[in-house]
Amino acid sequence: MASYPADWKKASYFRLSVNSCKQAETKGEEDFKKGILRMYFTGGFDEDMLSFPHTFYKQLEEKYKIEVILAGDVGYPHFCCYNLKMDGLLSGRIGEGTIEKLYQKLHKAEYGE
Repeated sequence: MASYPADWKKASYFRLSVNSCKQAETKGEEDFKKGILRMYFTGGFDEDMLSFPHTFYKQLEEKYKIEVILAGDVGYPHFCCYNLKMDGLLSGRIGEGTIEKLYQKLHKAEYGE
């Protein structure tokens, strides 16, 4: 599972090296070609590792072999650009809409309709 200090270092490097949505998309393509499957997530993180969103992150890592980077509370708009590009590239490998469906399923299980 993701680890905060290591993740923050990767997220900081991303913030320093990516200055536009286009750069984020290009980085996503380059990472995918290298076999690096990664997604960045921000927000306050509950310490309960058995609840949502941790269940979502765990399944991304274990079932789909996608490295989850927990980037802390400070958002960065280019994370979204990167994630959307990676999601599109992964569609051919894991199926279109798989990540969104997994998110919705686990969110609904935790919080209901």
